[in-house]
Amino acid sequence: MDTASNGNVFDRIRDKGTIFSEEKMKSCFQAFDKDRDGGLNASEFGSMIRLLFCNENGKPYAVSAQRVGEMFAVFDSNQDGIVDLEEFRNCWTQWIRQVNFRNLRHFFSF
Repeated sequence: MDTASNGNVFDRIRDKGTIFSEEKMKSCFQAFDKDRDGGLNASEFGSMIRLLFCNENGKPYAVSAQRVGEMFAVFDSNQDGIVDLEEFRNCWTQWIRQVNFRNLRHFFSF
């Protein structure tokens, strides 16, 4: 799935701004798993983070590589260098769904 040329991945996984389903969570995971190895490496995870951290106008905030690495370490709970589907599920339920929707509204079409 090409997030650069076809809009944002969150356009394709939205759920009317309410609770994201398991299916949508898996779609998001697969969209960022560019090498299709079943896990998000630090680079893939960083791409996702940079899409999430934007202001209400859709302008990305600067997120340093160090900050992305710190977030990656939080969700890579087994510290194997990959955020697997189960770890991503925790990221999804504990964090992604909780991100202020107002700041993501430009990613979603209603």
